[in-house]
Amino acid sequence: MALATIKPPLELDLSAFEEQIQATFLVVNYLSNLEFGRRSVLEIWGTMDSARYPAKRALEATFFGRIHDRQDISDTGALWYGKSLRKLAMDLNDPIEMCSTAVLRSTIVLTMYEVRITPFP
Repeated sequence: MALATIKPPLELDLSAFEEQIQATFLVVNYLSNLEFGRRSVLEIWGTMDSARYPAKRALEATFFGRIHDRQDISDTGALWYGKSLRKLAMDLNDPIEMCSTAVLRSTIVLTMYEVRITPFP
């Protein structure tokens, strides 16, 4: 009777779920611990898509990357941060969009990014 060959455990590629994993991690470890505005932020977080709110992806990726010491993910967050600043600048130059809730939401998320992610000197 031959011994069965032991196979190494299957390694899963979770890259397809990267955004959801980072968003969940941010909500559980940062947003749910906010003392002010927690309920309102949590209610709208799930309704914000990355295409319209690149600031959301910037915060999620950078927070996840910094906590897990993953420079590659932090760098992705920095790229999203640049996209979000460019989008916000365009939106602020649009007379209709500048008064939208999307601009307010993006501004709040970018403020959270600056407060949470940017190290103090």
